[in-house]
Amino acid sequence: MRILLADDHALFRSSLRLHLETHPELEVVAEAADCESVLQHARRTQPDVILLDLAMPGGDALDVIPRLREACPASRILVVTAFASPTYLRRSLSAGASGYVCKATSPEQLLAAVRAVREGKTYISLSETESGAALGTGSTRVPAVGPELSGRERQVLELIAYGHTYKEIASELGVSIKTVETYRSRLSEKLGLRSRSDIVRYALDHNILRA
Repeated sequence: MRILLADDHALFRSSLRLHLETHPELEVVAEAADCESVLQHARRTQPDVILLDLAMPGGDALDVIPRLREACPASRILVVTAFASPTYLRRSLSAGASGYVCKATSPEQLLAAVRAVREGKTYISLSETESGAALGTGSTRVPAVGPELSGRERQVLELIAYGHTYKEIASELGVSIKTVETYRSRLSEKLGLRSRSDIVRYALDHNILRA
């Protein structure tokens, strides 16, 4: 598997390269430190997977994602970022990324993410303390509103998935923060959604939050 690393921190790239290349099936074919050079290297090397940081000089990496998809349509893009944010996750997937992981994730999770996106899956992990999950792109998704959720519960789930805080949700819905917390607890009890990543994955898989 041929990999392009794109991150403006040389030490991080070096560490990541050392880890990846301990696996004989993985080869880092190029490194990039800014938005323009990642496009140049991608066009030249046509890698299988591009590991892309969102905070690089030379432009907005979110704007680079669709340009990478155009330049090398067979490449899969895995965002590796310090932003553990559902909002950035949604924007990255909407732009054409195949996965999104936090930089503090374990080496094992990162390797799983690389392999998953190469296989055509969508991999998501917003926290270094929880395991990520790969979503099969070919699976049939169930309707967005299941019988187990009330309309208000679905609203709260959707707003959490889009990255809003409890305070923002309370203001949006005209309820107290305590009420939002109650709905969040119900989601946990009904659906087993313990973490923010769980909520985002559920929302994606049920067409509540669209990639």
